[in-house]
Amino acid sequence: MPGTESKPSGASASADVYSLAPLPPVLLVHGIWDSRQRLRPLQDGLIARGLGPILAPSLIPNDGRARIEELARQVATHVDEVLPDGGPIDVVGFSMGALVARTWIQ
Repeated sequence: MPGTESKPSGASASADVYSLAPLPPVLLVHGIWDSRQRLRPLQDGLIARGLGPILAPSLIPNDGRARIEELARQVATHVDEVLPDGGPIDVVGFSMGALVARTWIQ
């Protein structure tokens, strides 16, 4: 569970390494012709494993008519609205979503 003591994966039974830091939010960015609904199974799996909050904007239009930079601005607006104080965030991009996420990060 986030924020509880847990040994990292692969740690030996005698290891004294524990993580007490809260986990960062996760941003999921869908690909072309998709919406955030396409990533719902991934979102549900991450939540079931104690990760979150999960941010998953739907990019519009999602059919290739918008430039990657425009879609990256949509991601930036969504993240700024949900996490106004900023901070670390894990990013997962699928297909075109990876390009959008990379553009947003840069």
